[in-house]
Amino acid sequence: MCGRYNIIDDPAIRDLLQYLGIRQHLQTTYNIAPTEMVPVIRQGEAAPELCRMRWWLVPSWAKEPSTKYSMFNARAEGLAESRAFRHPFKRQRCILPASSFIEWRKEDGKQPYDIR
Repeated sequence: MCGRYNIIDDPAIRDLLQYLGIRQHLQTTYNIAPTEMVPVIRQGEAAPELCRMRWWLVPSWAKEPSTKYSMFNARAEGLAESRAFRHPFKRQRCILPASSFIEWRKEDGKQPYDIR
């Protein structure tokens, strides 16, 4: 996953929320960064629910949350084997609604590219 993303009033996100029976709407937010509190969809006791969580993984061996390790970005092909991501990948999933991701290129300085 990229290091920044955006949430805009997106028909696809509205359709997803409606399909899951979630009546809340998401606020447009730009340039969301790791460690911020973000809206996620998780399985509640009876149905999917929208809640806020910190966009960061605290590894099982950590005594407290820390930015010492880059715990917001992982390659899909290594998730099931990664010591840090293996258990959360199998048991602690959620949907992170995003309209676009931001990738940076170092052409003429640092240029953000919005990927939809």
